[in-house]
Amino acid sequence: MFREMTEEEMRAIAWPVTINSPRNGGSVREETMLCHFNMIDEDEYAELAEGPDADKEILRRVLVGWGKLNKKDPEKTDQGFYDKDGNHIDFSEEARERLIKLPYARVSIINGYIAMKYGNKSAARKN
Repeated sequence: MFREMTEEEMRAIAWPVTINSPRNGGSVREETMLCHFNMIDEDEYAELAEGPDADKEILRRVLVGWGKLNKKDPEKTDQGFYDKDGNHIDFSEEARERLIKLPYARVSIINGYIAMKYGNKSAARKN
């Protein structure tokens, strides 16, 4: 049986996103971040996708948090976004803006959101 998701189930869905951070010589460092997304309907997504800063506008609407989900020990949920010195950055609108200004992170998070909204589990590991 297939059951439509409730509004509650569509809020703050924790989804792993692989961010490819560029490195010298053309290599990347794969880093995983657990993003919390609000799922929006296709009409709203299409409307947001029409603007000049579409990817940023979409993330402003759907990215509502971050942090690592540990099913065995929920107390260990402090991984997410870190500064250059390794200090954890708590989620806020200002911190989200800081994150989405990084083009390599922004495209990975958009791809992660798309994988989440289509239920693509394999892409959740490598987007």
